[in-house]
Parts: sequence; structure tokens; C-alpha cells
Amino acid sequence: MDVSNENHNNICAISGLHRYRVILLAGMMMLVGGAGPDDVTRARHEAAQPDAALSADAQHDLGTGMRHATVASALTLAQALPATKNAVPPQKAVVACTPSPTTPICAPPNPRIPDPTCSPVCVYPTGTFQPAVPYTNPAQSTVWSTNKVQIMVSVNGATATQFVAKGINYEPTQIGGSADYGPFNDFFYDTSVSGVHGGTWNGLWKRDYPIMQALGVNSLRTYGWWKWEPAFWNGDRNFANYAKLDFTLNNTQGGFPDPNTPSILTYPHDSHETFLDLCWNNGVNPTYVWIGLSINAGAQFLNPAGDEEAARQFMKWTALWAATKYGNHPAVIGFVIGNEQNQNPAASPPPNGTTQTAEFWGYMNVLNAIIKAVAPTKLTMSVFTDDPNVWTAPIIYATGEGTAQPPAYDKFYVTLFQKYYKNKKPPQIYQQDVWGLNPYTNPTLGGGILARYYADIVKLDPTNDGYVKPLLFTEWGVPTSTHTYDGTDAYPGCWWVNVWVSKPPCTNNPITSPPGSPGPQPAVGTPPNTTSLPSTYTDAARAVHTYTVPAALTKLFPNAPTTPLPSAQSAWWLEQFWQTTVANIADNGALGIPSSTKWTSGGYVFEWIDEWWKNGNPTQKDGAVPTGFNSVFPGGWDDEEYFGLMVGALSGRTCSLTTCPVVNTNTGGLEGNPDTLSPMATLIAIYNQYTKPIHLGTSRAKIGAGSASPSIVGKPPP
Repeated sequence: MDVSNENHNNICAISGLHRYRVILLAGMMMLVGGAGPDDVTRARHEAAQPDAALSADAQHDLGTGMRHATVASALTLAQALPATKNAVPPQKAVVACTPSPTTPICAPPNPRIPDPTCSPVCVYPTGTFQPAVPYTNPAQSTVWSTNKVQIMVSVNGATATQFVAKGINYEPTQIGGSADYGPFNDFFYDTSVSGVHGGTWNGLWKRDYPIMQALGVNSLRTYGWWKWEPAFWNGDRNFANYAKLDFTLNNTQGGFPDPNTPSILTYPHDSHETFLDLCWNNGVNPTYVWIGLSINAGAQFLNPAGDEEAARQFMKWTALWAATKYGNHPAVIGFVIGNEQNQNPAASPPPNGTTQTAEFWGYMNVLNAIIKAVAPTKLTMSVFTDDPNVWTAPIIYATGEGTAQPPAYDKFYVTLFQKYYKNKKPPQIYQQDVWGLNPYTNPTLGGGILARYYADIVKLDPTNDGYVKPLLFTEWGVPTSTHTYDGTDAYPGCWWVNVWVSKPPCTNNPITSPPGSPGPQPAVGTPPNTTSLPSTYTDAARAVHTYTVPAALTKLFPNAPTTPLPSAQSAWWLEQFWQTTVANIADNGALGIPSSTKWTSGGYVFEWIDEWWKNGNPTQKDGAVPTGFNSVFPGGWDDEEYFGLMVGALSGRTCSLTTCPVVNTNTGGLEGNPDTLSPMATLIAIYNQYTKPIHLGTSRAKIGAGSASPSIVGKPPP
């Protein structure tokens, strides 16, 4: 389930910011997915060699030897950033190129390959990136690494131990808000440094962090952190505007207007340290954070305006800024480069897709190299849907291949494809440290993630020297809703009674198994045929499951009922998923066992609260569209607005169907208060499971340097 703005077509107006940033926006923003496929058919056939040849060193960096690349070779890969107009960043990325928005973009991610569109002297030497800025307390640090299928962490210089994520996908969207407009998923910057009393989003963290601590959460995954909001891609969609932005770590540029559409502004998000310091908690039961970098596949690979490289450069600068500013913060586990990138438009077949192209994997590897060059002690990860082909579909073409003179920004990728990527499978060229996949079913079923890992990755790399990497379940969860049958359209598919026992036969009564139909969407309010699942669930063994608020959580939810909470079957489903995960925690000793499924390093439940914008108007909750059934979910429907562990209610403000301001434009603070949260049974399920420690057995491979002792992962019960 994609909570980011990466796979949504319509980007709406920002509802309002503080008086220093008053924004009046109109129109729709085509940030993601708005670009249709190029009408030009890009035939796949053998092409002439590009003008520039790769040196022997470059071949080592970009070929199969990349899996052994050191930080030094990452540096050689990462010199891909042109100058920006207002300031040259402290990393000194420019040596000979004039900092101007009209300067040709030096695209190749290797300094030894001059781009023919640039002047002969427009070459970026190695060693120009400086390390991430030091944390304010040098004695506090975390060093993250991987050991085959295991994630390792060393805290404050101690021996590294295995880490298992008991995580949450954290997107605290207020009712009326949306990832389709400001702050574009980034609720983690502190506006109090620019004059907003108390900050705009700080109240959300203060409301939520005590709950996370009580639940036993040890890690958060986020979806979008920005130096600059991507709102300047609105209007005329002039992607080259990135060159006019100041990407220094601290700047005073202020809002940037689109030159051709002055009413559309973008603003910098400069200060995320307050949020990270809260999560670090001075090292006491910290909550580690994945910083999300939102990749715009539509703009960066399928842009009909032909300025894909300008869109990519914006993200390169964003990645460099994030890694430089936060790459030494002890709360940071690492950086997520894109979410569900094998979804539409990436999932469409060539020539319109991306995940089978050299451009896609080359570009993702460049972003990875930039981050690792400045933040080598943090991890990198890209996230994909649980597609059976995600690890097996070969790279079969490069945009521009077969044309006499491909576009300048494609020349490098044509070379990359012809020499190194052609017919390779993703695990053979993927440079990130960790695989992130989003399973929404039993991962041990035949064809599931854990069942495929050995066949698709371990067997591909029998010496275990590079392709084998840790695996995280980066989204997992179920809606708390079901539908009632309204006498119109019956359930349109087969019904799996229980995916946690075995793959059961399909039940073919579309009216009663499961109940419900899409039904008409009403003008206002919750669709009449969408409802919460019951507060009691009886499983196949006739055990009855109910979920009430435990004593440890009553102070956090003083108004919660003392009776069982709604959606017991969804809660039971989550418990089954996590127990399956714990039974299959990553074990290097399993690499020689073909039947093993011990590959996962934990995961991140989707999601923190219901988000009302996912299926339509953000001021009302909508059910799934008629085709949105999912037979493995307890309620049978893929109701994206019902995945939250909690539901929100307005506090201190009122909304109508068309107006629901989130930010007060006069003060810059929230309009009203943070929404009031009420727990669902699913929250109690997570409490039940995450507060249990995970005991790692002595059969593990070495945990850190010279230690083979068992490790206990996770926080003790409060």
C-alpha cells in the first residue's frame, strides 16, 4: 500500500502554511504518475557503441565488481550533481562547470566518462563529497552494517548485534490532509526554528511517541523527507527549476515561485533534528528511523517533456542533502530510496516500463552511491511490491538503444546496459544494503517472499559473497473494515477462508463469503456498506479472540471503551503475520538449507492511523472501488483508508465536505489540535506481539566481531 505521493496522479493545492509562508495555490500538480508513456516506440535491438568508452576502473565500479565496491569506489560513482544557481553546496560538487540553470547536465555517474553534452572540462573528480556532519554529541553514535542476511548495529562503539525491526509505517496525516500536497509526506521538520510557536507538526510527535514506546516499537519507516518541497513541479512542470534552489544545509532563500506560475511556491524543510532527537531519546530505548526519499517514476523515467534527467538531478541533490545532514545522527538507521517502484508505471512492459531498464537500476544505484559516499555507517534500501518477478525479471533494454544518437542523458545508460546489465537479474546489480518488500499475505505460502528467497537469490549466489542481503517486510497489514451486501453488486471474487493454515480452496458464494459489495459512494460520510469487522472472532480451532485496552495503555487512551474493540479478526491476522515473521528471523546458518525460510529481519506494520485521502476526498472516509476486493484480507476488501491501527477524530476544528484546513495560515501552527486517536483491536495485537522479546538462538552466525552469544532484540514490556 503506497502512502507516499509516488503513485498518485493528482496533486492538489497546499491548504496553507504560516504567515511567513502564506501560499495560495490552485490547480493540480502532476508530481507523480501524471506523465503518460512516451508515444515513441523504443525498439529493442543492438545499438552502436556510445561515443565515450568505459575505462577499466569504471568497468570495475559499474560491472559485477560493484557488489564488492568500497566507499572509495562509491565516491567515483557519485559525482553526478551539477551546480545550483544560488549556492554551491559545501560538498564542492562543481569544479569546472559554471553554476547556471542553463549549464548542460553532466549526467554520467562516473567522472571518467565525460558527457558529450558538457564541455570537455565539465568533469567531476573523485573525492569531492565530504562526510556527513557530526552529531552534536560525538560520544553517541550508531554504526549499521549487514552480515549476509542479518542487519547489525553497534551503539556507541559497542560490539555489533543483530537487529530485528518491530516497526511502524509512520505517516501522521491529519483529517483533511494528503500526501498529494504540502508537506508531501514530510511531517518531521520543525518550523519552530523559523518562527512558528511550538512548530507545525511537533504536536503530532508528542501525541504519538509515548504510544510507540508503550507498544514496544523500535523503528519507524517514513516516506518523504525534503530539503525542498517538490511543489515547483506544478504548473508548467519545469523540472529544471531545481537548478535555482539552494541546497546548502542551512539557507535563507525562502519560498521559491515557479517562474511561469508565480502563485505556485515551494519551501525548504530545513530542520528535522528535533524529531530525530525525540526518537533517539538520548539513547534510552531509541526508535530508529528510516528516512524516506520519494522517487517519482513518472517524471524521472517516463517524462514526455524529455527532461527526465533534470527530475533525476533534483532527487540526487535531495539525497545528498539528506545523507550529509542526517548521516551521522544516531537515530537514523538509513535511507529508503523509493517505494513500490515496480508498480505502475514501472510495472508496464517495455518500452514503457522502468524496472527492466538499465536507466532504472543505474539511477537507483547512483542515488545509493551518493548516500553511501557521505554516510557509510547507515544502510540503504529500496522497496518493492511483493511481485513474483521482482527478483527474476532480467534487464532487457535501455532507452535510446538502437538509435544512432540517443538523447544525451541516455548515452551513459545505453553503455551501462550493453556492457554490464544486459540480461542480468536485479539481485546481480542491486547495490543497496537491504531488500524491502511489501507482503500483504502469508509470506511462507508457496510462491511467497520467504519461499522464493532461496531460489531467487541464494541459489543465484552460491558463494554468498554479494547478492545475499537482508530482507525487511517494509509494509504488512490489513484493513479493519468489511462491506455489507447492499443488494446490488455481489462480491466479485473467490474467498480464502484462512491463509494462515494453508492455501485453502476458494469459496464460491459471492454474496455471503465474504459479505459485501462495493456499493455506491455517497455524497457525504462513510459509505453505508463499509463497516468495521466485529469485536469478536472465532478461529478455525473454535478459539474466541477479543481485544481490550490493557492497563499499560489506559493512560494513553483515557476515553477508550473497556469492552472489546472493533475488528478482532484483523487483529488476529496481524498476530498471525508477526508470529510467522518471528519464526523466520534471519539466520545465516540457513543459507545452506534449500528448504529454509529464515530470511527476514522483521518489518513495519502498515499503518499508524487511517488516512482519509487515499481513495478520494480527504474530508470523508471512502471504501474500495468496485474492483478493490482482496480475498486474503479478513474483510475481503482493499479499503486503503482503513489500514490504521487507530482512527482519528477532529479536535478543536470543524470541517465540511469541501473545506478542512490542516494548517492555520496566520500562525503557521495546526488548525485546532492534533486529531484525537482511538485504538482499534489491531493496535492491541501489535502491543501483544511487539512487547515480547525475540530470543535469537546460539545457532546464529557470529553476531558482530567475535561474539556468538544469543541476543535479545526489542524493548522489554513497559
